[in-house]
Amino acid sequence: MPVTAVAEAAARSAGVKETAEPWPIEEAAQELGEGFAQALAISQRVSATRTREALGWRPSRPGIVADLVEGSYA
Repeated sequence: MPVTAVAEAAARSAGVKETAEPWPIEEAAQELGEGFAQALAISQRVSATRTREALGWRPSRPGIVADLVEGSYA
C-alpha cells in the first residue's frame, strides 16, 4: 500500500483535497520532524501477500484505506 494512497484516503475522510501533492522534504521535516519526513519520503510499501506467507498473518479487519474512507474514521 503506497503512502500516497493512505494520504488520499485520509484526505477524503476528512473532507479536504483528495489529491496528494509533493511536499518538499525540508518543509515536511520542519513540520513533522526529520525522521518521520524521511520515512514518508521513501514511500514504503507493504506486501500483504508476502507478510501473510512469511508470518502467517490473517487480517480480520478492513485495510487502512477502506477503514479511512468507510470505517471507523469516516
